[in-house]
Amino acid sequence: MDITSLLEFRQTLKILYIRHETIIRYALRFLLALVSLGMINGRMGYYERFSGIVVTLALSLICAVLPTGFTAAVCAVLILLHLYALSLEACAIAAIIFLCVYLLYYRFSTHDAVVLLLTPVLFTLHIPHVMVFVLGLLFLPYSVISLVFGVGIWFYLHNVVVNVTQYANAQGGAEEHLNRVQDIAGAMAGDKTMLVYMAAFAVSAVLVYTLRRQSFDRSWLIAIAAGAFTNLVILFVGDVALDASVGIAGALIGTALGVICGIVIMFFVFNVDYSRVEKVQFEDEEYYYYVKAVPKIALRERARHSKSINRSLDVAEDAAHTAQAKPHPPARHKNGTAQPHRPKHTAAQPKERTHEKKTVNR
Repeated sequence: MDITSLLEFRQTLKILYIRHETIIRYALRFLLALVSLGMINGRMGYYERFSGIVVTLALSLICAVLPTGFTAAVCAVLILLHLYALSLEACAIAAIIFLCVYLLYYRFSTHDAVVLLLTPVLFTLHIPHVMVFVLGLLFLPYSVISLVFGVGIWFYLHNVVVNVTQYANAQGGAEEHLNRVQDIAGAMAGDKTMLVYMAAFAVSAVLVYTLRRQSFDRSWLIAIAAGAFTNLVILFVGDVALDASVGIAGALIGTALGVICGIVIMFFVFNVDYSRVEKVQFEDEEYYYYVKAVPKIALRERARHSKSINRSLDVAEDAAHTAQAKPHPPARHKNGTAQPHRPKHTAAQPKERTHEKKTVNR
């Protein structure tokens, strides 16, 4: 497959998205809600009334026509219901986390709900490193806060699912419940693996964003490569120095997939031709301006269209020449005799004038 075919494929997708933008947005929201709610019910499922497929589909349909922040709120409520059915202490800790997320960040920036939803989903699919490149190439730096919150929520829920026997059927007085809450909070704060992932993802995403905003050539490719290297270095150092449970093989595979995802994003979002860079310098009364213009790689019109147009023009010209060269039929008098054809006079060949001689009778 050559570059022309790829450009045609990209152009086809863009045209398709522009024509059906509303339907595609609804479909993507529905798919995001369905995957998020389905994974929550599949991994937890302690509250059986909301674990059925009918309830999941109904909630996904509702979330499809509402903003993404509503989907995040529905997921949070569903998690709290499942944790309440399992353990009151686990539900209390999750409620405090969600309240902090809302009051500290999402009250002011609701458009980053996609990052908060996708991060646990990608962790469940064992490819969380992809989120580093998606965030660094498509979002702003402060979206890293959503990434960090998403990492923390996934590790907390993963810890609850793994140690479900310690949370289920916990009995005792108020003091024992408080002690269990403190134990859960202490275990979460001391999770070295979670802290390593938070640091690696946050630093790498900010580095990718910073480098891809620079004006030097191949800035996006350099940003992707630097983000991948930084992510692997921090994970490896954290695994060795802090004795964190970071799978190096999984990190390598996940980072490689993240690099591929970043290249795909670059092809669709920032596909430029550095061989035709133009630099312009001008000034006004107060400033000097140095402008670097990098042209985008656009799909030119196919040669076959021009060939078909030229072929049709040639056919039309041949028909016109044939019509001009065809002899005119001789005109006939009223009595049926043929009259010789006389060419019409044109501007290039003016009609010859005949001068009559006048005789003057003297």
